[in-house]
Amino acid sequence: MHSRLFARLGREALLRGLPTVVILEHGVAVTGEYGQVTGHRTFGTLPIADAPKVGDALVVDAETFAVDAIQENDGYTIGVVLR
Repeated sequence: MHSRLFARLGREALLRGLPTVVILEHGVAVTGEYGQVTGHRTFGTLPIADAPKVGDALVVDAETFAVDAIQENDGYTIGVVLR
């Protein structure tokens, strides 16, 4: 199922110079401890096989992002916070 999701929504990218696919979400509201919006961030979802790490460079359509944090890992995909 994840392969179909990436085929439909994913964009070609380079992670550490290697080809991959990523689903980007721009302008996601980040909430604080009491539910207030503290800012907006860009999030990415990558296949688990790519194993992104904090500090890795991700290039999508000639725009370079850095992996700022690992948000979630469901065993099939990894969600990362980008800057």
